[in-house]
Amino acid sequence: MADSLQAKAEAALFDQTNLLSRTRLLIVFSTLAGAFLVAYADQNGIAVALSEMATDLDVTDTIACAVTSTLIANTVFQVLYGRLSDIFGRKKIYLSAVFLLAIGDILCATAQDAPALYFSRGLAGIAMGGINSLTMMIVSDIVTLQQRGYYQGLLGGCIGLGNLIGPFLSAAFSEYSTWRGFFYLLSPLAGICGLVSIFLLPSTMPKGNAIESVKLVDWYGLLTGSVAIIFFLVPFSGAGVYFPWGSAMVIAMLAISGVAAILFFVVEWKVAVLPLMPLSMFKNKVVAVILIQNLLFGFAYFSAIYYLPIYFQNYSRYGEVIWCGFTLWTLGTGLLIMFDEHTHPAVICVVLAIIGVGVGNVFQPCLIALQAHCTKSQRAVVISNRNLLRGLGGAFGLGCSSLIMQTALKQYLPAEFHYLARSAYKLPDFSSYTAEQKSAVLGSYHKAVRTVFIVLTPLMFICLLGCFLIKDQGLQRKDEKVVGDVQNLQPVQGQSLPESTGIEHEREEISIETNPEEKETLATAKVE
Repeated sequence: MADSLQAKAEAALFDQTNLLSRTRLLIVFSTLAGAFLVAYADQNGIAVALSEMATDLDVTDTIACAVTSTLIANTVFQVLYGRLSDIFGRKKIYLSAVFLLAIGDILCATAQDAPALYFSRGLAGIAMGGINSLTMMIVSDIVTLQQRGYYQGLLGGCIGLGNLIGPFLSAAFSEYSTWRGFFYLLSPLAGICGLVSIFLLPSTMPKGNAIESVKLVDWYGLLTGSVAIIFFLVPFSGAGVYFPWGSAMVIAMLAISGVAAILFFVVEWKVAVLPLMPLSMFKNKVVAVILIQNLLFGFAYFSAIYYLPIYFQNYSRYGEVIWCGFTLWTLGTGLLIMFDEHTHPAVICVVLAIIGVGVGNVFQPCLIALQAHCTKSQRAVVISNRNLLRGLGGAFGLGCSSLIMQTALKQYLPAEFHYLARSAYKLPDFSSYTAEQKSAVLGSYHKAVRTVFIVLTPLMFICLLGCFLIKDQGLQRKDEKVVGDVQNLQPVQGQSLPESTGIEHEREEISIETNPEEKETLATAKVE
């Protein structure tokens, strides 16, 4: 019964498909890509500035929270964006996320203590999650499924460019000015992207009753899901470092997380009319496998992003990671294990190039495959859940990687240097060390980082095995007709959308038989 009600509610959602003419499409896509680039530069640029931030604010023991607060906030709110955009429209939610990023970054730049920094990074995390999900949703609305591979690939290029520009700018500001300058730069850039988007982004969402719209939000799912995620990730971010693993706090938080997770799935299954995570998605084997892969490679991806800089900083090799694009990841993950203090820069470049190629062949194709295997009404929520699981894997992975790194440092560091294990991001001052001490400490850091890389490799191998369960059924969905090149289409008579959308549609009522006992009337857009 609940499944039937959820299916009817999803079918009743307004179809925000809005195919654009080529000229209009290029303008809108460029606007989206600009904010997307700023968000990824923000997300990945902070890694190389953590040491300076820790020193400036005197928070060497807790600076990792600047990373985990971002990812936890990103993960908690990620799943909400899909349904919010279904209910209130893509444009409104997208603009909210872009302007929130501008606010979060200016607060980062002006933060004078640790709580202010971590809070502002949390706001930025919420915003980056929205920009990431909404950009992909809007692109899915304005191009056909056959064209999405091309445009999602361009967004993948923005990810790589953000991975390059972010660390480069952050390192430059940290070296020649202050780490705050990085956020002073990004904040107005995000604000400009938001202002431009107000005028250029099209919207087909009709005005509705705000009170009724708010009632459609899965608030119980948001509450239980948020509690489950937060109380699960916080212990993994600090247990063993800030409080013992066996402490009452850790046990209580994990227990609360488990209970909340059970309640979340019950709500999504039996209570929510428009669930944040429709469990019906997982009945599709391909969708289920790809979502699980996103959870696992999120673990490996974010851990690599934040722990490769430690390797490069210890061996004074910023250049290799910058000039190789800072696109970290998959097929070469296992090769990271061979990195040591004697590894030649050319070898590092080759390994990172392999990882970059792997990332490019996984990120966007996974998204296209998910959209090809889900219904049109689930398009937004599949994207948000894909990003949720990737972010959850990333946040969990960073917490575990931090624990692995610090545990390994305690094992490998000479006894007199065990205090360095309190913060893996804070590099020691080697000026007062003898050559032997410096060599011993560097060797310990290498072994600790290598331990992190060893953990990442089997995760990627599991993702590889999952590919055997993915069947390529092409890009034609049963509920989406193939259309030709949009710029060659002629408008038809009938109700049209605003001129700014670049194409007119005719609304037509058709009856679709969903099963032998039930019929549903859906509104679809006829494009000629």
